[in-house]
Amino acid sequence: MLDDLPAMTWETVTIDPEDASRKPDETAEALSVRQAINSGREFSSIIQNPVLATLRREVGLAKAAPAAKLVKDELQRMEYQKIFIVAYHRDVIGSLAESLKDFGAVIVTGGTPSGKRQVLIDRFQVDPRCRVFIGQITAAGTAITLTATNQVLFAETSWSPGDLVQAAKRCHRIGQKRPVFVRILALSDSLDESVSRVLAGKARMISQILN
Repeated sequence: MLDDLPAMTWETVTIDPEDASRKPDETAEALSVRQAINSGREFSSIIQNPVLATLRREVGLAKAAPAAKLVKDELQRMEYQKIFIVAYHRDVIGSLAESLKDFGAVIVTGGTPSGKRQVLIDRFQVDPRCRVFIGQITAAGTAITLTATNQVLFAETSWSPGDLVQAAKRCHRIGQKRPVFVRILALSDSLDESVSRVLAGKARMISQILN
């Protein structure tokens, strides 16, 4: 029963890009959108602003290297055995996979054939050498089970908090015995941080309702 599932917690973790002289979303228009979010305006109207779509890939690429470093350090310290990383853009996913290849990283995107997809899922579930599963949120957000880990990390997000919850639920399913920890990475003191905090709050409410 769903009532028997352990707790699922959500938090936003701020990071600084390692190789950027300034954050990719510090334009005047981005700051204006950030102020609108922080003032409490309705999020669904704000996300229609084209500046968010323009910055989305650039922000994802800026976060890829520090996200990989964060995970690498945690895996080396054995803070957990395995992790599910969620991203959106394929070049961000590729960057993460290359950085984490020593941990047996596997990838599932919209282009992954269905037969290979299940092989990769099974590998992550049963092979202790496969410690990282990187999933494109539109392809790995439903209908798969990743209960081998209780760690979910969003290197990139969807604009829909429901999509985030569905992705996190890949680990929060029947068979999961441990509390599930969900983190959303955000660039510190930026529009990305403001968006991520709103999404985390909405996703937290949705997950509580579903449970």
